[in-house]
Amino acid sequence: MGKIDENKVVIIGQGYVGLPLAVAAALEGWKVIGIEESLQILELVRNNKSPIEDISDNIIAEIRTNGNYEITNDETRIAEADIVILCVPTPVDENNQPDMTFMETAIELIVKYAKDETLIISESTSFPGTLRSFVIPKFMNTIKKRQLYFAVAPERVNPRDKKWNLKNTPRIVSGIDENSNQRTLQFYKSICDNVILVDSPEIAEITKLLENSYRLVNISLINEFAEICSSMNIDIHKIVEAASSKPYGFMPFYPGLGIGGHCIPVDPLYFAWWAKQNQLNTPLIQQAITTNNKVPEHFFNLISTKFELNGKIKKIMLVGIAYKVGVSDTRNSPSLILKSHFEKAGHTVIWHDPIVKEWEKVQSCSLREDCDLVVIAVHQPGINMDLIKSKKVPIYDCTKSMAIK
Repeated sequence: MGKIDENKVVIIGQGYVGLPLAVAAALEGWKVIGIEESLQILELVRNNKSPIEDISDNIIAEIRTNGNYEITNDETRIAEADIVILCVPTPVDENNQPDMTFMETAIELIVKYAKDETLIISESTSFPGTLRSFVIPKFMNTIKKRQLYFAVAPERVNPRDKKWNLKNTPRIVSGIDENSNQRTLQFYKSICDNVILVDSPEIAEITKLLENSYRLVNISLINEFAEICSSMNIDIHKIVEAASSKPYGFMPFYPGLGIGGHCIPVDPLYFAWWAKQNQLNTPLIQQAITTNNKVPEHFFNLISTKFELNGKIKKIMLVGIAYKVGVSDTRNSPSLILKSHFEKAGHTVIWHDPIVKEWEKVQSCSLREDCDLVVIAVHQPGINMDLIKSKKVPIYDCTKSMAIK
């Protein structure tokens, strides 16, 4: 079994997944090199500023000052590592098929620079068989020149979760052989309270897809319930509260504008694509995706009907454009889909978000700016509701499916 001599880890990607991992490892004494191509992230971190909400500026300063962490765009630093971890995006393309561009680029760098005895771990979510059929084959031409180890440990990051974090959330891992298993366990046990070794990388890869497919289906279900209950003037939140009194067989999910972010809208598509490659169908997942995709349009129709948008409302202020409360991440945000519906209908849309300072080179507007209607898409912390109400214009709160005034 390869030994970890210097405890040096390279983490490729310093975003919502890679940076928390880098921080956790650095705080436990690992020497961490974060490789990041974004000049904005590089500049922020080098000035002891955190680019994500779950990591404080003080923590960044601490691990940089004690020498346990550095961030760079110098890819040759991979050659220094005992462990290299992939934390790169795995989006889908315009046809809802896996886009492996970021992962492929990162793997090419590892193939070029990884030294003998390196353990390579993928935390990036992907289709089952990615490690065995996509990652490892790219090393075949050089495998005789060095001993390498491979494993997967799919990330389980839930941004702004005050209860569950990287340390106390159980981690699923699996390597391609016993040596890979033991080295992977050694690393994650040093930063996580509970590490679960499963029988194969494919089981670990599918586990992550099941987790987020489960959430997709249930969120789509509660949004369907909410739409029907709203039309019957019944409060869905009170229904969820009552159902939550059952001590078994029920987990509360809450309605909203739809699903966003990088995981829940994407991971089920990876599973559906993989199933299709094997001539299998996923009708329930496909229906959940369809239901979810219709939610922003449903809210657009509700608001259009309630306020006669075509006749009276010209300028709309959209409040909250991130995909969830407490984050600045706008990837796949349903708020932006709602914004697009308003604009296609001919309305001028301005937006305010106290956490998202800029989106597509446009700054968050002041709540004092004039408008004819305020639509609250996400209740971000720091939103001044008193100031919004003082505007004396109609307000529609999508998080409660109701007009405030």
